[in-house]
Amino acid sequence: AIVLEPTFLVADEPISMLDVSIKWGIIRLLKRLVRERGISLLYITHDLATAYYMCDRIAIMFRGDIVEMGAVEQVLMAPKHPYTQLLRASIPEADPAHRWQGEIRLTDTEQDEYLRQGCRFAGRCPLVMDICRSTPPVDLDVDGVHISCHKYGEAATPAHPA
Repeated sequence: AIVLEPTFLVADEPISMLDVSIKWGIIRLLKRLVRERGISLLYITHDLATAYYMCDRIAIMFRGDIVEMGAVEQVLMAPKHPYTQLLRASIPEADPAHRWQGEIRLTDTEQDEYLRQGCRFAGRCPLVMDICRSTPPVDLDVDGVHISCHKYGEAATPAHPA
């Protein structure tokens, strides 16, 4: 793919299922391509640690919807959307004194979340409100981060596409 000298590269789970030493070799290669050749990289992953290392901006998705998007530092170090907060809280820490105390809420049927009229995360959200079950959230700008959550309501301004 690099032989054709692309300006944009999609890396969809490029390091999943690889040995740790190989993973970091791939990560370093991708970082070098971005830095030296000016390639724009769309890095798709479930690994928040490598996303933090690789990216300037990040979009967190739940069931195909972007729920939070912004500078990687802002989104991962001070998450605003309840789903991003749960993702961040679920990252294991080496210190056994800091064990995750969260609760995973599962619905009876996964299909319910796809058929839901309101927010797709409402069935699992610890902050769910009545409006979440009936009305899809709109994209809002909260301190420079795009977030799709009723929790912020009038405290935010409507976000405009970048």
